[in-house]
Formats: sequence, structure tokens, C-alpha cells
Amino acid sequence: IDNDYVCVMAQVNGINESKYYCSAYENTDLPPTPVTVISPTTGYYNYTNILINYTNSSDSFGLNYYNISLCDINQNFLSVIKGNNSLNNTYTWNSTNITDGNYSVCVYTYDIVNQVTAGYSNIFALDKTKPGIVISSPNNNTHYMNNSNVQILATCTDANPISSALFNITLPDSSVSF
Repeated sequence: IDNDYVCVMAQVNGINESKYYCSAYENTDLPPTPVTVISPTTGYYNYTNILINYTNSSDSFGLNYYNISLCDINQNFLSVIKGNNSLNNTYTWNSTNITDGNYSVCVYTYDIVNQVTAGYSNIFALDKTKPGIVISSPNNNTHYMNNSNVQILATCTDANPISSALFNITLPDSSVSF
């Protein structure tokens, strides 16, 4: 919403007859500027509390509140994350009840005359399911002599790419070796 001004001065025969008066009024013809959603960003989120962060390039004059929603990858509404987040630019979302999948966050900006615009995050993957691990070698309760070479074979599976797998070996004396 822009702030426009009307200024008036009365003249009679080209002579100023009054003081110069200006008054601000709101021009509500244009909807508010959509926000830029900073986070979540493109990537995989495997934890429950996700920070939603957004910014508005215009001042907050005439803005009323923000609504935050979960959308699919085509920016279709799925559910409300936070209705009326006031004029706060952050919110920590508890995603516990959301199934794994690809999503975007939509932030709706409402002005004082209830005009609305939407800003969307990049698409991100919610993946709270732990990866599967199957150890095929060595077998459980297998014993090896000191200084033996031990082959370790494991298969890791997940709905999303696995970048690394870590393991540790606990020796009989409780020391750990990698």
C-alpha cells in the first residue's frame, strides 16, 4: 500500500489566500508486495523443527499479517502451517505430522483491506524416515584373531541419496577403532 498525498492551496486572482495544506491518504489499489521466502531452501530436511524465514521488500505500512501454508511442488495448498503469524518474518514449524515427500512453503501477505499475494520457497524434501542398513559381513558373534583383516559389507537404503555411511568397531577392551 502506497502513501499518497493531496495538497491544496486556495488562490483568488493568482494571489494565495490560504495556507498550503497536505494530507496523506492510503492508495489501496495495489496488493502488497509478495515476500521472498529465504528458508527452507532446496535440500533434504530430516528433523522435525524447520525454520521458515521470509522477508518483504516493502515497508510494513498497510500490511496486516502473514499466513504460512504447506504447498505441493506445484504450489497447490495442502495445509496451514501457521495462520496469522502477525508481521513476524520467522516461524519454527513442527513438521511431526507431515509425511515424507517434496514440498514448498507458501507465505501469504495480507494488507489492511484484505488484498493478498503469495511468496513461495524452493522445493525441499522432508525425509524423517531413518535409512535402512543391512550388515552382511561379518556375521553376528564372529570372532577373529588379532591382526586379522575383517571385511565389512553393508547395504544402506533410503528414499533419498545417501552421501556417506559411518561405522565404528568396539574392541573387546572397549576401545573404539575406525
